[in-house]
Amino acid sequence: MAATVLSCSFTGAQPLGPSELEVLAYGDGWVRVSYEVFVPDGGLVEYLPAYGSSPDFTVVLDEEGLPLNHTMVDDVIEVEALGAKRLEVSYFTAGLIDKEAEVWTLNLSLGVETLKVLLPEGARVVGLSNVPDRIASEDGQTVLYFFNASGWVSYVLPLPIAVIGGERGPSLIESIKSHLAGLLFLVGVLSATMAALFYRRRRRFEPPPERDLDEIDLLILTHLAGAANGCYLSDLGPVAGRSKPTVWRRTKKLERAGLVEIVPRRDGSFVRVKRSGLRLIKDRTGGDLPDHR
Repeated sequence: MAATVLSCSFTGAQPLGPSELEVLAYGDGWVRVSYEVFVPDGGLVEYLPAYGSSPDFTVVLDEEGLPLNHTMVDDVIEVEALGAKRLEVSYFTAGLIDKEAEVWTLNLSLGVETLKVLLPEGARVVGLSNVPDRIASEDGQTVLYFFNASGWVSYVLPLPIAVIGGERGPSLIESIKSHLAGLLFLVGVLSATMAALFYRRRRRFEPPPERDLDEIDLLILTHLAGAANGCYLSDLGPVAGRSKPTVWRRTKKLERAGLVEIVPRRDGSFVRVKRSGLRLIKDRTGGDLPDHR
């Protein structure tokens, strides 16, 4: 098993790491990872670590329990935080557990101060690289606490879970349903918004017709067209005369339309106009294209 599970290929802003991480293991080799981080500066965009490969069913909530838009960037979760002070993250992954014969091995080298591990119901520990700092039990599940953990824990499952399939803990699908049940009440409120976002993402490489661009969008595009190398997102607020969240949403809209490019950097988000954006400005103004891409 690889000792490092957090990808380091991301070269933009450094992700915010949690001090405490909870890992809930299921009998089929999947785990649910959950943690929260506090954002002192309340930025527009935050980058959060993803432990394990190929996170699935990812949910990111702000301090009010509202879901936030997010995407994966080189195994890092890019979240449109829009000033949120606290972020709650949860997702499922099969990238933290290996199986050899009937022995399951969970990777503990996650680089956090406190790691809470909930083993599947009825699991029996058969090997440990480090002694847990605390052992407890919750609803029939063994709970292990590690401080500054590294290494692994191996366990076997009883026959009803591992082979026979009689009485057993919840399946992954059942667990996912339970995990998402608390968010169902938001679906009705946000369904129209999510449908609109999905529709626009399908059209992200199609420049919107003129009626979809208002004065603010054109101000942003015009300013970027006159900047040879682009500019930082924070510089666009005074240009558009709008708040940072508004400018961020407008810039993301232009990015989805294929008119601009947003590049994460250590000191902020850098925005560059694309050739399609330059052509659109030329069509609107009747002027010549600036001599840059």
